[in-house]
Order: sequence, then C-alpha cells, then structure tokens
Amino acid sequence: MRGVSGFSLPHYLTDEPNGSNDARTWEAEPKKPPHSHPGDDMTNRRRRADVNQRYRRDGDSLVVEGERIILSKGDVGYTSAGRIHDGKYTEDCQLVYVHNGAFRFSSS
Repeated sequence: MRGVSGFSLPHYLTDEPNGSNDARTWEAEPKKPPHSHPGDDMTNRRRRADVNQRYRRDGDSLVVEGERIILSKGDVGYTSAGRIHDGKYTEDCQLVYVHNGAFRFSSS
C-alpha cells in the first residue's frame, strides 16, 4: 500500500498512459480526505455503497459544491480530471474503475 497523509491507496497506481481498468474490493473505512486525480474516473458499483462530496477551491479554502452523492450497487459515478472530491465506503464494496490516463492521487 502507498499512501498520502492518512489516506492509503492500493498497489494499482499506474503510469499506464492509455488508462486502466480494475475491479477492487474495498473495506468500509473512515472518510478519505478531499483529493483529485489527473485523469477522468468512471466507477461502477458492483456491490454495496459509497458516498462522496464534491468541492471547489476558493483561494486557500475548499467550498462544498452540491449535495453529498450516494452511490449504490449498479450505480456508475463519473468524476472529471482534476475534480476535487472526498469519499467514504459505508460498507465493504466492490468497484470497477476505469481511468483515462494514469491513476494518481493529488491531495487538495
């Protein structure tokens, strides 16, 4: 596992320039801090649920944008490159990730 200040990521971080897709099972866990990814991210929920909130930067602060998003089994979430968001797996869940370009984590 690799990590960034209180947030650990699985080993599938990749520099694959053409993108990646991967199915992963995640255990329920505390909320991940606000972060973004350099490429577009589409995620299909195959089992259970997760919750995320989107933000925008206002100077040195982050401002909540919109309602908290709850995604359940069968739902597909899309996050554009550079979009700041947090995340929380409310239950053990299985997700299929499709990334446009390398998958990296940028703390916000």
